[in-house]
Amino acid sequence: MKKKSKIIIGVVAGVAALGIIAGGIAIGVTYTPPVELKFGAPSLTGDDTVTVPASGSTKRDVTAKLYNNKAFDEDGNPAVLEDAVLTYALDKEIEGVTLDGTLLTISSAVKADDTLTVTATAEQNGKTYTKKLKVDIDKDESLKDTPANPLEKEGYTLVFNDEFDGDSLDFTKWSPYYLRNWVDNDARTKADYYFEDGALVLRNNPDDPSWSSQNDNVKVRGIMSYEKSTLHKFGTVGSGAVFSRDIPTFDGYATKYGYFEVRMRMPDTNDGSHFAWWMVGVQGDENVTSMLEGDTERFQSHYSNETGEIDIIETYLSPLENMKAWRPVIHPNGTTSYQYHWLPQYTIPGDPSAEYHVYGFEWDENGTKFYVDGQLASESDRSPNYPMMTFFTTYAAGGMGTDRGIYPKDTYIDYFRVYKKTEAPRATNVVLNNGNMPDFIRVPDSGSSTVQLTAQATDQFDQPIQAQIKWKLSETVDGFLRGEHSAPAQVPGVTIDENTGLITVDSTAREGADLFVTAYVDEIAKQTYHVKLSKDPSAPLKVLFDDPIALAQAGSYQVRAAVYDQYGQRMDSQVRYTLSEDIAANKQVTVPGVTLTSDGQLTITAEAKQGTSLVITARGGGRYNSMPVRIGS
Repeated sequence: MKKKSKIIIGVVAGVAALGIIAGGIAIGVTYTPPVELKFGAPSLTGDDTVTVPASGSTKRDVTAKLYNNKAFDEDGNPAVLEDAVLTYALDKEIEGVTLDGTLLTISSAVKADDTLTVTATAEQNGKTYTKKLKVDIDKDESLKDTPANPLEKEGYTLVFNDEFDGDSLDFTKWSPYYLRNWVDNDARTKADYYFEDGALVLRNNPDDPSWSSQNDNVKVRGIMSYEKSTLHKFGTVGSGAVFSRDIPTFDGYATKYGYFEVRMRMPDTNDGSHFAWWMVGVQGDENVTSMLEGDTERFQSHYSNETGEIDIIETYLSPLENMKAWRPVIHPNGTTSYQYHWLPQYTIPGDPSAEYHVYGFEWDENGTKFYVDGQLASESDRSPNYPMMTFFTTYAAGGMGTDRGIYPKDTYIDYFRVYKKTEAPRATNVVLNNGNMPDFIRVPDSGSSTVQLTAQATDQFDQPIQAQIKWKLSETVDGFLRGEHSAPAQVPGVTIDENTGLITVDSTAREGADLFVTAYVDEIAKQTYHVKLSKDPSAPLKVLFDDPIALAQAGSYQVRAAVYDQYGQRMDSQVRYTLSEDIAANKQVTVPGVTLTSDGQLTITAEAKQGTSLVITARGGGRYNSMPVRIGS
């Protein structure tokens, strides 16, 4: 006999559920209210309990939103009712805990374990909605910061540092972007940061978009000490799948060899992807176009040999045991200088998300070493033979973990320092044409023509040093693939004087041919650069400043820049100057105590704040370049 059905209405986790029981079998249909108030973060309990840091503070975003479950946005998610008015309140007062709007701050002043509730209230169309978020607070008395090391380091000379003691980022040292050469919109990858208790705090927010339309699943924010077009190639090549946007080179800081030290606290949200302190080669051997003769797609061939990557720290944000399990990784990324190496695991002591620890990285021609709180953690014989630049980045999604909506993901960096061993200077690098190599050499219509190249050897302190430099044409961008004394490449119609660097090009030379010009002292101090032969008419390629200003006191300065073509020749193009918000030059700004005329007259008065970073942008020929200037001592 057929049994009658019963309708059961229940409430599960605050949501009504409608079920039909037929023949003893329940067929459940979840009822979703038409309007619903939700927090972006889960309850901060259990594994998500907030740990009180050893010093300073930690923060949680407690934003809630009112959703219309009957309407949807372009991604298919319930639409947010933007006209709702929301307020937030704590259920009690706790010493060391504050709520400012949607930002809950828990400082080291908290005395003991505790629990609180955040109540969100939304008013919309005369109706009131409430939602509660429980927050457990854990006071771990065993947490203890590793003290900062003295600025002086025995046996070493400090050559670069940022103590982050001010209230603004030093644009002469850092770009506030993450690989913007790969993005179609600078805003997608601009860093969010602030300064607190003498530390730089790098922040990832809940509404941050993915950093690149070419890499949609990755959300990342950070700063970097160097920028250039095509830096750090990634993704799938071919069929236009990856493009690189031409941007001016920003040489904030890159170096070869040294001891690098960071004191910092990593994000403590227990969710998201990973944090990384890493370095990559600056690709100083690369032409403005990486396309080699015979390529059908850009980035297809081995376009640079200075592409190596060292992940000094690349560790999960969650769980804590994974964050503590530190394994540096050295990637070739196509370089022939060394092979891939994943170093043995080392356990970071304590809680690196609630304590400051000191992390060190040492690199010389013999290999690399990694330190935690002064203790050698691991070492390798891998050693990139070219300058490298530095990143600090937090990946909120799309990497080594899962984002569950706990924000902000804050990284606290107390300082970054670079030291070189105090020893006699020796040649370690070669700089070509004062950093302004021509990317193309013109093939004459008849007869022959010459191009004079120059080179300067530099020592381990990045200072000029006297050394005999030799020149040759190489078979590939590797330059020394078969050793310093291998036979030079033979390029029809092209010769180079091995002692002077004078290149002679005959009219019989093949247009489009690739030259790999190598200047060297030995196999340690060397530089190869990719140059192409061309007959194209002169066209604007880049803007360069004549006399960069690194530090400016009150006074007047005449800023000068010029447009250069693809052959490295100065063009007769008008240049105009403005003050910009940062090196991306997307927004003009005014700076108190500073004026800059369109023809380059810079005036700094005594009213200008010491330590302020100015960014002077020069535009001409459809190109631009930005020069950061630091005011004061």
